[in-house]
Amino acid sequence: MYQTVFEISGSIPWRALGFASAGVFMMAVGYVMWLVANERAPQWLTDLIEQMPRRKPITKRALRGFAMLWIGFSFFWVATASTGIVGGWLSYRSALESGEHEVVEGVVEDFVPMPYRGGKHESFTVSGVRFSYSDYNVTPAFNRTRSHGGPIREGLPVRIAYLARESQNTILKLEIPVSEPATSDHDESIERPAFPFWLFTALMLAFALAMGWLLFINKTASLKRRLLPVLVVLGSLVLILYGLDTGAPPLFVGIIVPIMLLNLWITRFCDACGATVISQTFWKRPTECTKCGAALGSK
Repeated sequence: MYQTVFEISGSIPWRALGFASAGVFMMAVGYVMWLVANERAPQWLTDLIEQMPRRKPITKRALRGFAMLWIGFSFFWVATASTGIVGGWLSYRSALESGEHEVVEGVVEDFVPMPYRGGKHESFTVSGVRFSYSDYNVTPAFNRTRSHGGPIREGLPVRIAYLARESQNTILKLEIPVSEPATSDHDESIERPAFPFWLFTALMLAFALAMGWLLFINKTASLKRRLLPVLVVLGSLVLILYGLDTGAPPLFVGIIVPIMLLNLWITRFCDACGATVISQTFWKRPTECTKCGAALGSK
């Protein structure tokens, strides 16, 4: 007896639509730029943008034009990605429900798992029919690899409804025996990273928020001088640990360390107004505040 672990005719593929949702965030950023350009932004946001170092002042007209281009591109991203994903889902669902698909039943053979970080697709054959997929491919069809919790393994009896195409057999429905677990989440034999991507993302987001507050909102120069090295070192350590965990070459560490030191070198703070001053040239430290014109001294 089989249990269904995936079926394309189920709910809307929200997991795949996550790719399109990035465009919504981009539109929000563009809308904020448009508000600033039209002087409709909250005062705290205007002050924050004024704090940001730049070589030349940005005109309202230029910012307005850039914001419109940004919003237009973001809308195109959302519309194109959503249409492609939902359109594919509707097409696959129609093929499954109308019977315009193939069915193969047998035992999984030639199973090649995908590493957790990707790099190649997971693949296998059933009765001579080959399937290949990856979690990192944006598709409403089945693409959950074993390293990310998928149920496929060598020797597993399966029944698969699929859409046969020239270069790809797309899995529309996957059934496995009821005695088999529907996921591999508890399979301790699978090598998973010690530093998962969600943790890396959360730490880097926290780092970005902390740096934004310290550099562009806080006005106490002495506090900035004390905390900046701590935050930069912590952020660099997160990058290095994640890089080492994902198999990055030693050169990766060799790049991160000089960048960390360079950021500390070119960033200074004004005691007079509390502004952050970042040099536009990496070989020369700023000597004058770009906001109030005060000398920065030797600190």
